[in-house]
This record gives sequence, structure tokens and C-alpha cells, in this order.
Amino acid sequence: MAELKIEERTVDGVVVLSFNGKPTIGEGSVAFRDAVSKVLSEGAKKIILDWSGVSYIDSSGIGEMVSTYTRATKEKCILAYAGVTQKVWDLASMQNLFSVLPSYPSVDEAVQDIKDQSFEEYVRQRIGRAL
Repeated sequence: MAELKIEERTVDGVVVLSFNGKPTIGEGSVAFRDAVSKVLSEGAKKIILDWSGVSYIDSSGIGEMVSTYTRATKEKCILAYAGVTQKVWDLASMQNLFSVLPSYPSVDEAVQDIKDQSFEEYVRQRIGRAL
């Protein structure tokens, strides 16, 4: 049985990957990485990772969060999290991840914020300076 189920859809030009399960060591973290890698290799420039269905994350999943964000940024892709559950938020916050990784309360709010922005505009808005 898979540890992580993933559904892909596009909303207003933004790829939304919805996760349900646990991106933990083994199949879960590999499935997470592979799903993001797939849409990046297909040329996606705006990705929302809907984690409203993620109930737990371990160090392997946290590592994948960082590496996928780093890869997306190198490819000038906006990547943000949405709907992160309180338990996952608490676990990731121990590593101060959400001070770096963009996060929104919901997919709708994330899409509205990024759908019309270029990568450069988004980065400038988030860090307050041009690239």
C-alpha cells in the first residue's frame, strides 16, 4: 500500500499537486520527489503543493521539502505549500522551514497570489529585493 497518494490538476495556469498520506522515508518521500520532478521536467513554472491531506512527515520528507524547493528555485519556478496541517506545521517549524518555504492557508489563496506573477516578481515580493 502506498504511503502517499498524489493528484495533479491545473488551476488558472498553476499546477496543483494534492498529497494524501505521509511523505516519510521510503516510498512516500520518493513519490513526493518524483511528482515534483515530473512537473518541473514538463516545464511547470508555478506549482502549489497541497498538503491538506498530509498527516505526518519525518526527516526524510523534510529533506525532500528543502530539495524540491531548491530545485524549483534553480529552475525559476514558483513553488509554494498550501493547507499544511497543524501537526506537519509544528514538525516542520522545528527546523524553521516555513520561514523559508512559502506557505498559504489554502490552495485558492496560493493560486490567487501567484497566478499572475513572474518568478522575479514573486521573489522580489517575498524577499524585498530584485534578483
